[in-house]
Amino acid sequence: MAKTDDSVNKHGLPRTIPGPVQRLIRQAAGFGCVVCGRASCQYEHVDPEYKEAKEHDATKMAYLCAGCHDNVTRKYWSKDKIKAAMNDPYCKRKGFSFGAFDIQGFPELSLGNMRFEQTPRILEINGESIIEIAPPEEKGGPVLLSAKFISLDGKDLLRI
Repeated sequence: MAKTDDSVNKHGLPRTIPGPVQRLIRQAAGFGCVVCGRASCQYEHVDPEYKEAKEHDATKMAYLCAGCHDNVTRKYWSKDKIKAAMNDPYCKRKGFSFGAFDIQGFPELSLGNMRFEQTPRILEINGESIIEIAPPEEKGGPVLLSAKFISLDGKDLLRI
C-alpha cells in the first residue's frame, strides 16, 4: 500500500495554520474551547471540513480542546453543535478559560530581571494601567489578567 502525504489536503492546503489566522480564531473563541472553555486547544475546520477546504478561513474554524475535537472527529458531535458554540463561545459567556493555564492564588510574575509579588499593576504609562493582575473574583476562580495594546498613533488594538 502506498503511503499518502497527509501534510496537505486534496487542494494543496497545508495543515499548518498561519499565526495571524490562529490568533483570530483564539480571539473569536475568547481564548478557550468554544464548547467547554478549556484553555489548551486545537483548530477545527468546521465548514468546509479540512479535506474540502481551500483556505484557512478563521470565520469558518473553531478552537476546540482535545476532548471536544475528538468528539467532532469521531462524529459523536455534529458540526452544527460546533457552529452554535462558535456563535456563543463558553469563555465569552463565562469570562474566563480554565485548565492548563489555571493559576490559583495570586501569581508571582517575572519581567526581565524584575520580580513582582502581590503587585496588581505590572505596567502603567501616564497613569493608565496597561498590564494588571487581579485576584480571583470567587474562591477557586481564575486569576484575572488584563492588558491593553495600542497602535503607535494611540488607537486601541486589543484589550484582554
